[in-house]
Amino acid sequence: MYSLEYDELISNYYVGDQPALLAVDELNAKLYVSRMMPMSGNDHDMGSETTKIQELSYTSESGLEFSQEFELFLFDAPHAIDFDNVYGNVYTASNTNDYIAKINPSNGSIDYVSLDPNNENQGAGINKLKPLQIVTYAPYIFVSCTGGQWTDNYGNLEDIPGQIQMRDIDDMSLIQTFEFNTFSHPWHIDASLSENKVFVALAGDVQEDSGVSCLEFG
Repeated sequence: MYSLEYDELISNYYVGDQPALLAVDELNAKLYVSRMMPMSGNDHDMGSETTKIQELSYTSESGLEFSQEFELFLFDAPHAIDFDNVYGNVYTASNTNDYIAKINPSNGSIDYVSLDPNNENQGAGINKLKPLQIVTYAPYIFVSCTGGQWTDNYGNLEDIPGQIQMRDIDDMSLIQTFEFNTFSHPWHIDASLSENKVFVALAGDVQEDSGVSCLEFG
């Protein structure tokens, strides 16, 4: 935790294995910490197997302090994370599982929804879509899914288009899907503060599949 005014270290807090992304609740001075995602093809060597999202509080006087943590039972290594400043929920997903979770920090409840509309009752363990990042923009949430080639338990190879999913911020139901090609791999995303636009970084396998895309929504 640094001071922007004085460019000085204020505080640090040891959170454990491989923190990844952060989400901030500025009104209540809370910080939410996700975990490093296991890297493709090297799941056991890279990234943690934790199932926890940690909540830290922060003040200029006491710095960072542990507040509480939330245990996810449906998937581990939660990576994507964002805080919704309107309704006060935390959203998270793992690159290893096609589910998204909504955490209510005030009561600790966690709701799960499948990101794959064709397999809403698939259960844990399938990662065809490979979600990577979440952005909240009330009344919507946006999820980037890297996609790519996927092999099922029978050895069948399937091309999964990279995509951005637009979902309802309350019940997480799917509203619209923006698809790219199989090898575009939508990565980090950000939403405009003044326009109905989402910007997507494409980490394509080759140059023609990479770059930045702008999506408009109504």
